[in-house]
Amino acid sequence: MTTPAHSSFATADPEQVHALMRDSYADNHLRISGVKDDFHFRHSHWAAGQMSADTMSNTLTIELDMTPLDRVWIVAVSRSTIEIEVDHVVRQYGVGDVFMSAPPGVEYRTSFSDYANGNVGLPLSVFAEVTGEQAFDPTSRLRLDPMPPDAARLWRQTVNFVTGTVLADPRAAANPLIVGNAQRLLAATALHGYGLEPPETADTRRDATPASVRRAIAFIEANPDLDISVADIARAGYVSVRALQLAFRRHLNTTPMRYLRRVRLDLARTDLQAAHPADGTTVTDVALRWGYVDLSRFAAAYHAAYGEHPHVTLRRLHG
Repeated sequence: MTTPAHSSFATADPEQVHALMRDSYADNHLRISGVKDDFHFRHSHWAAGQMSADTMSNTLTIELDMTPLDRVWIVAVSRSTIEIEVDHVVRQYGVGDVFMSAPPGVEYRTSFSDYANGNVGLPLSVFAEVTGEQAFDPTSRLRLDPMPPDAARLWRQTVNFVTGTVLADPRAAANPLIVGNAQRLLAATALHGYGLEPPETADTRRDATPASVRRAIAFIEANPDLDISVADIARAGYVSVRALQLAFRRHLNTTPMRYLRRVRLDLARTDLQAAHPADGTTVTDVALRWGYVDLSRFAAAYHAAYGEHPHVTLRRLHG
């Protein structure tokens, strides 16, 4: 797991921009058009776990010939337009568009002028954790065309949530449960943006058995403190992710991840009940320990499950 990091960078030197683009994304050949004295470039970077979230803005026109990327980068345009050429096809994106910049392993060209965007980078392994595919093929689920407007809006909201509540909070960004959930949330939101879900098959329906649910539950209850994905749970149940999801819906009327969240919520309640006034335990401490970064959501889920707010449990025992 990568150590949480945050950096900001500003320059008027094209060579420094070339170096940053090389170090942050991939090697490149960079050209700038216009009066060099008017050039300004800004870049902010957040990272935790296997995810990166960047913002970038520039004046003048930048043209880049990029060597292949090693991860999926989802781009959201916030100012001006950008052109990207992949496999001799040129696409133009404007303000509000959200799209995959280029498939990993493919060279591409891009140009943008007086431009600003936000980029989120995720390795293929995170998408595989969501889909359960051992070798995730981004071109089968993601597109170079922009997401539909509603999906693009959901993507931007999700990025803002992850950046603001996870990457910008040192305690949250250092918590493996929270970071793992956040990067899988980003991957799932990107996949949802194009709506390219694999069809339910006869094999999926056949494998959605009570036995697979029992194996999955045993795995969840033995490992609630670990950063486990739905793909991990499916492997423990000896079924595909789709079969596992169908099995949980069919036999428990829930999802595997919702079941995991309830197990963690029960353990959070146990920790609150076991807290001693002298140890200084707070609701925030317990929520973060069990992967809840949004305290209002934690409190709402806790109240719905147990009929009282977490601070009441803690205060009653301390009282």
